[in-house]
Amino acid sequence: MTGADLLVKTLLENNVEYIFGHPGDETAIFKSLFSKKIKFITTRHEQGAAFMADAYARTSGKFGVCYSTLGPGGTNLMTGIANAFLDRSPVIAFSDQVELSELHKGAHQYLDLTKIFEPITKFAVTVENAEMIPNILNDALQIALRERPGPVHITLPKDVLRSEVYQFPNSKKFAAEIPKKIINKKLLNIVAKLLNESKAPIAIVGNLVNRKKLNKSLLKFIEMHNIPTFTTYMGKGAIPESHPLSLGVMSRHAKNQLIEIFEKANLVILIGFDYVEGIKPDIWKMGNKKSVISFEDSIHTEGIFYKPDIIISKLEAETLDYIIPINHTLSSKLWINVPKVRKEIAKKIRSKNVKSKNKLTPEDIMDAISSLGQKWIVTADVGLNKYAVGLCLKTDRPNSVFFSNGLSSMGFSVPAAIGVKLANPKSTVISISGDGGFLMNLQELETSTRSGTNITFIVFKDNNLGLIKRMHLNEFNNHIGVEIGNPDFVKLAQAFGMKGAYIRTKAEFKTALKKAIKSKKSWILEIPITYKSWLE
Repeated sequence: MTGADLLVKTLLENNVEYIFGHPGDETAIFKSLFSKKIKFITTRHEQGAAFMADAYARTSGKFGVCYSTLGPGGTNLMTGIANAFLDRSPVIAFSDQVELSELHKGAHQYLDLTKIFEPITKFAVTVENAEMIPNILNDALQIALRERPGPVHITLPKDVLRSEVYQFPNSKKFAAEIPKKIINKKLLNIVAKLLNESKAPIAIVGNLVNRKKLNKSLLKFIEMHNIPTFTTYMGKGAIPESHPLSLGVMSRHAKNQLIEIFEKANLVILIGFDYVEGIKPDIWKMGNKKSVISFEDSIHTEGIFYKPDIIISKLEAETLDYIIPINHTLSSKLWINVPKVRKEIAKKIRSKNVKSKNKLTPEDIMDAISSLGQKWIVTADVGLNKYAVGLCLKTDRPNSVFFSNGLSSMGFSVPAAIGVKLANPKSTVISISGDGGFLMNLQELETSTRSGTNITFIVFKDNNLGLIKRMHLNEFNNHIGVEIGNPDFVKLAQAFGMKGAYIRTKAEFKTALKKAIKSKKSWILEIPITYKSWLE
């Protein structure tokens, strides 16, 4: 058995279904994969492979696995791996490497990939002995899954993959760690007291709730304590957005409404909140003096920027269930009028008096998707289109919308949709991008066609980097470097073996969307969009 055989055997033992990647000149892994159950999805760029593995991991609850050749293949993985790192996704990344004797500067295609990947992974290692592959890989799997989850990178020198293995040390078998459910009753009783005494509590819920599937316990908790609740982008769907206590996704674009709420609040409860999403404590520090409670599940690392008064370091269903109102009769009257606040936020973010022939607004599209019922999974790109998905698309389901929000990388949506579809072959998957981000990983449309993933790709076309243009206008009342050209997206769809439609009206969009969802082929829906007065 070779090192490559041992690697594939260990992956099979851990139920890996897919490897996303681009082959290089090292054939050992592919020889070992031949006729095995693991399917290798050849992508058109390694960045796409990493994004696919990231999204596959997030939606499936399994590991996402990606592969690259040495040198430029490894560096091409980096943006996708950095995305998995900041969005807390358990991705296992492999890269080929030159032979052990060639691990020095000056060798053809040699880069020290372990050092390169160390800052953007939880664990990076170069395998120097084939016999150690099972132990190294099983350790890496544990590290990737442990809170906060994230990517690991394993460098595989060619001679290690090809070497024969005759001795098999007692290898560790991977088993997902069962977290110790430690309930600090003394601290939780203090939290319960603060909740009981609070006249104006507010909650901000992050991705950890969706990741750990704590949604039922969360809903019970906020209903029991009558707490109006925001989510972050990554926490979207953690509570149903149609729920009477839901304030939707928290957005700096509704600044006046946030000031009004947080100036009056006297208790802020952060549940699975992650500072990496960019929500700053300045928001909740406004107005009344208030206590801040944070329910987390990892070592606190944000330093001086983020200092809750009380940290509950194990967020579990039992933790939320323990905190019950003691000697406290809840008022049926909320301290803020949630429906009124939601209307004010919607009024702020939605387009005003837009009369533009043959151009739709972002909320026109989001409203139409929302009206389909709760059967879709959406991947969003980065830019104004991400705000549209976060703020205007309504979902009552956790893990139904996926963003790049820690790194916020353009080009995420298209490959992410492929990873999501492979993990959920029976689900309707919709990718939403601006015309800037869509072309960044356009080549993966061929991967979609070849892998048989019927996905609806929606492109908001305004021939601009819309968000950057707005920033320029706000900063110096002009703009530079933001205008872009575009191909005919309908013809582009045909070139990739897909179907396409050019959308002018709401009725055309609804008709085309229904056709696309029922089709066995992928579709590109090209939508001229106006952002005029939106989010203003």
